Amino acid sequence: MESYLINLINDILYENTVLVYVIFFISSFLQMVFPPHPGDVILIVQGYVTTLSNKYPVVPVLLNAVTATSLGTYIIYKLGYVKGEAVLEYKIIKRFISKKNQDRARAIFDKYGSFAIIASKFILGINAVIILFAGIFRVKKKVAYPAMFLAIIIHHILFIILGRILGNNLNYVKKVISTYNYVVLGLIAAVIISVLIYRVVKGRQKKAVE
Repeated sequence: MESYLINLINDILYENTVLVYVIFFISSFLQMVFPPHPGDVILIVQGYVTTLSNKYPVVPVLLNAVTATSLGTYIIYKLGYVKGEAVLEYKIIKRFISKKNQDRARAIFDKYGSFAIIASKFILGINAVIILFAGIFRVKKKVAYPAMFLAIIIHHILFIILGRILGNNLNYVKKVISTYNYVVLGLIAAVIISVLIYRVVKGRQKKAVE
């Protein structure tokens, strides 16, 4: 699927700018509402395209992607918020979000709360599920919306930059994304461990004072 989209973009890149932006918009939207879609790969391709022509400046390409992803994220959150846990029984949800991923998301959300919204954006395959559960658990909008938007902005800037650096070498891009996921998981684990150690040390200091 990635190869088909990239070939299509290459064919129309200089002939139909509007259509390219539409394809990019749809791709970024599908990244949220249709998890099997290779959104991260196409986002890197968008970064690469910004190096090919002045018809695709970084800022408009980035804003286009952020707007589309934000729309998809809002729809997923709102679906969970309005329907509650009943949404997990929908056939389309069961088809694209496995019970294993649902349980994984529930455990992550129970443990880390709203921080999970930001962190999940950087873990392949879990973001849409976490956003859905943010809605199901009725996370306050004043907490959920800023967290979702901040995560999207940081994530998209990072991947646009990667695209400008890596180019359109699809196999290499996939390898980088795979490595990136391991690095992010490692960083998140390090942060969690650091917080736990800090709490333990503070707890012991408090007991010592008492």
